[in-house]
Amino acid sequence: MTKIALLGFGTVGRGLYNILKEKKELLNSLDINIEISKILVRNLSKYKDIDKNLLTNDYNDIYLDKDIDIVVEMTGDVENSYIYIKKALENGKDVVSSNKAVVSKYFEELMEISQDKGRLFLYEASVGGTIPIVREVKSLSLFNNINKIYGVLNGTCNYILYNMFENNKDYAEVLKEAQEKGFAEHDPTDDVKGFDMRRKLRILMSIICKGKITEDAIEVFGLDKINKIDVSYLSGNYRVKEVCLGQKSGDNYVCIIEPCLFKKDEDLARLEGAYNMVEIYGDYFEKITLKGPGAGSLPTASAVLQDIIDVIKKNDIRVYGGNDLVNFNDNFEGQYYLRTSGDFPEDFVEREEIYKGQKIIFTKKIKRSDFLNLIKDKDAFFARCIN
Repeated sequence: MTKIALLGFGTVGRGLYNILKEKKELLNSLDINIEISKILVRNLSKYKDIDKNLLTNDYNDIYLDKDIDIVVEMTGDVENSYIYIKKALENGKDVVSSNKAVVSKYFEELMEISQDKGRLFLYEASVGGTIPIVREVKSLSLFNNINKIYGVLNGTCNYILYNMFENNKDYAEVLKEAQEKGFAEHDPTDDVKGFDMRRKLRILMSIICKGKITEDAIEVFGLDKINKIDVSYLSGNYRVKEVCLGQKSGDNYVCIIEPCLFKKDEDLARLEGAYNMVEIYGDYFEKITLKGPGAGSLPTASAVLQDIIDVIKKNDIRVYGGNDLVNFNDNFEGQYYLRTSGDFPEDFVEREEIYKGQKIIFTKKIKRSDFLNLIKDKDAFFARCIN
């Protein structure tokens, strides 16, 4: 019997609890016997349908309990979660986390502690929802040189952009709808500004490059400046997606998150709803594509359970390293769509027109760093042109 403790009983924690209850007989038949011993919550009186003997608001009841094998961290907190995870690992427990903020901020330290203590620290659900992207990247990195990872890693962003283009809704309307459906937080800043995707790309590229890539080293431009003028102008032939790009060449890397402009018949352009989709490129394969739900209670809980099973089966691949890496973001070049009310140097303009009182510009190929410095309009929106 494997005894686990749940830290947090919100959307993901409740989802995991329900899956374990529903699939108990099936898991037992596969010799996977999981028992929830404790659930850490803030308010002990809130959960009337849960056995009160399972609930605690004191973490000492968990990390000091020698019978608990795995701590499953599913809070939205950073600093307390860091303390919880660190104490659990140091006290000989394996840890599973769906919290990308704490995994990203303390990635190297927590991996080092887990290795020193001979414990497993798994975090699949913190990156791609149901997409097994971490597992795939670890496995491929054993013998492949992964030179590029590329795609949509935020279900909220995709839900907003999909509905703006396909259902002709404005940004505020779709954001409110996403919040009501549980695809977006009450404060959506991390999602729409690209910070959530930055944490995920930081984790993946640190694995791929076998070295430390900090969040600050990743260039980010969110989707929150897009409006109905952009959608009206582009929707006949194009779609916009908020895309993460990680490229590696030797010890040089590029990590950028920004809106991208696709012809509407391309695979990423057709990505629907709150789905994620990632393409991986490497030496011995042209492209591997992973696609699946990127948000929601059960999709994330499903990924958490897979990590729990991997811990029970002692199934993990360690591919971390201390390579010295060089950031090449400033040398990255592209062509851009720009909607602005300000001026932009003619030398870098391929074509320009006025549409609904705004300048619509398609640039020539230009260094991204130069392009950003030339934009003077704080309300401008841009997207990098793909193909």
